[in-house]
Amino acid sequence: MESKFSFLPFVKVLWHRLFWIIICGVIGGFIGYKVTQHNFVPKYTVTSTINVRHKPSATASKQDTLNADISRLGTVQSQVGDNGIYYLASKRLKKQNSISLSTKEINKSIDVIAKPASTILEVVATSKSAKQASLMVNAVVYSYKEKYTKSDKSLMVTQLSKATEDWATTTKPAYTKPVKLWAAMGALIAYALFLLGYALRARRESQRKH
Repeated sequence: MESKFSFLPFVKVLWHRLFWIIICGVIGGFIGYKVTQHNFVPKYTVTSTINVRHKPSATASKQDTLNADISRLGTVQSQVGDNGIYYLASKRLKKQNSISLSTKEINKSIDVIAKPASTILEVVATSKSAKQASLMVNAVVYSYKEKYTKSDKSLMVTQLSKATEDWATTTKPAYTKPVKLWAAMGALIAYALFLLGYALRARRESQRKH
């Protein structure tokens, strides 16, 4: 049995309605842009730099002390990023700023980055509020300094750059994927409707002939 299927209607519809299909794609892309813009919740990132090193002892030179501090930078990074510090920071935020953040929430928001071959670390916080991000960073740095300088009198923790909301960076929405998706949806829906219209029109013409 010979098949009556033909690609001709698909080609004819695409050829004769290409302009309107493109227009619908553009409209779909614009809608995708607006939807993404409306639903996007910006996040703010604030960074503070700290220098963690020891005072030279009577039995070790400045260079030896510095080399020792550089070699233990990974340990310091783990100490700053410890949940015990985040717990202290959580308590401080509650007491000083009336901000309720759990240890788990601070853990998810904070990143501690060690600068290779140095005694420098970056404490980075990301939050929906630039002010909250800066307060989190400063609370973590303060809590680390308070805890470890009490037990180690030769330890020096210097906050080289205090975290402030003025220096926050803001994330921007990624428009490319949603715009492409909505544009494709708009074009495909328009194409499908034009094909449906073509099929219905062809059916009516066929019925009139018979």
